[in-house]
Amino acid sequence: MSHYITIITSLPYLAPLSANKALPISRIGLEQRLAALSEADRQQLAVMESLFSLSVETLKTNQQWADFWRQQCQSIESDVLKDFFQRMGEALALLSVVRERLLGYQPLTLVYGRYQPQVTKRSGDVLFGLEAQWPEVAAVAQALAEKKAKKASRLFDQWLWNQLILCEQSEMFRYENIVSYVLRWRLVERAKVSRLGVMKGDESMSSLFLSMRDSVINRANSSLTPFMQEAL
Repeated sequence: MSHYITIITSLPYLAPLSANKALPISRIGLEQRLAALSEADRQQLAVMESLFSLSVETLKTNQQWADFWRQQCQSIESDVLKDFFQRMGEALALLSVVRERLLGYQPLTLVYGRYQPQVTKRSGDVLFGLEAQWPEVAAVAQALAEKKAKKASRLFDQWLWNQLILCEQSEMFRYENIVSYVLRWRLVERAKVSRLGVMKGDESMSSLFLSMRDSVINRANSSLTPFMQEAL
């Protein structure tokens, strides 16, 4: 428990997503702090980061995706984090069906989650009659219907941020707090890259930037001394 407290207290404050204009710590600096995690916890974090990399910009769910998401969720040991990713998967699946409806696909089929009867019964509603239960996700669906992709992405990321805050509030100085911080850090990074792409007027900027970043991190981790890495 003590090393988790040490990690958590070493992480700089993340301002609310809408107000966060710059990352308070680099990925290399973040990795230095995460080095105190056990190997098992690092592997769990890698699984969750991989799932978290998806967004409403890649709404292409199918049965293979659903099976993979379900399998990965089952491998998450924390009940709090498992519940978060199951809800995230349900939201992505619902929004994918919204996208298919906008494209004129029939019949509408939900591949993940509990709501296929709702999708079938109330196919014309913004979020299939689930608006009261999922108000923030319904707002994302409405933005998609209005063909406002950037707004939809921003609203979805804000919903993820709010859900992660709830995860943190359910635990104190535990592994869940660290994972939540890392995932919220990724949301700030994603928003930063999105703004950079808008400024450059290039939709491919985000993926290019992320690929370059990962390459730099891998090289840096293998070549810099711990002291130099900590300075970053």
